[in-house]
Amino acid sequence: MTFRACMSRRTADGFSIGIEELTTDDLPPGDVLIQVAYAAMNYKDALVCSASGRVAQVSPLVPGLELTGTVIESSDLRFPPGSAVQASDFGAAMGVARHGGFSEYARVPSEWLSLLPRTIGFKSACLLNGMMPAALALYHLERHGLTPDRGPVLVTGATGGVGSMAVRLLAQRGYTVAASTGKPQEKALLQQLGATEILSREEVAAPSERKASDDGSNKTKPTSSQERTVSMTADQARNTDASAKYYATDGFGAGNETPATMNCESPTGEKRVFYLSNGKLMSI
Repeated sequence: MTFRACMSRRTADGFSIGIEELTTDDLPPGDVLIQVAYAAMNYKDALVCSASGRVAQVSPLVPGLELTGTVIESSDLRFPPGSAVQASDFGAAMGVARHGGFSEYARVPSEWLSLLPRTIGFKSACLLNGMMPAALALYHLERHGLTPDRGPVLVTGATGGVGSMAVRLLAQRGYTVAASTGKPQEKALLQQLGATEILSREEVAAPSERKASDDGSNKTKPTSSQERTVSMTADQARNTDASAKYYATDGFGAGNETPATMNCESPTGEKRVFYLSNGKLMSI
């Protein structure tokens, strides 16, 4: 079977992108073959499609971090042929290290799939994909004690795809939301989404912790005990891309000027600290 796909190529002679014909033999390994209905356009996809972008790990590469479509072939009983599915690995491999969704057909591991309810169409599912990282982050924070009465929640990068979804989700669940953005002209939009306080990027930016090492490179100092940040275990944080930073008043003064710490251990006793910066979970 032949089909069309968007293909980016980077060689010693330069960069090119265009529509090419492929066969299913050109697709990477996976236990589910999908006829693609829609593919989302993410910032990382735009970089893969750009001559100046440097996120593609292989060449040639079909971009597309997220897709929706219908299962054509499957060896996983959870996703029989005819199933409506959404595929994403949160930007870890699909569309950057292996062919993604900018194609009429895609083959993926079943672990990347979610069944779509009949009430959500293929296009809507792609539009709502940005909500998943925000929803996952909020889910885990609430599992470990975050409640509306603990104080306001600050969302950084609030006008971005994930950030705006985080503002909306938090507001709908009764949280007081402070939104940080570098786009003051979007104040009305953030208020419409549910933010009660709009902060500039400079108001919430922490001083740089980077210092030059002896070899001239930059290394980051560990976060001090005075710089409290959101914490999750490695398992909770894996594959999560979020923009919410948890602020609380309990025990941290009269206002929300100090972010609170949530020190959480895994069932095996592992404790790792993750903090949220510009929509990304970073590990200490």
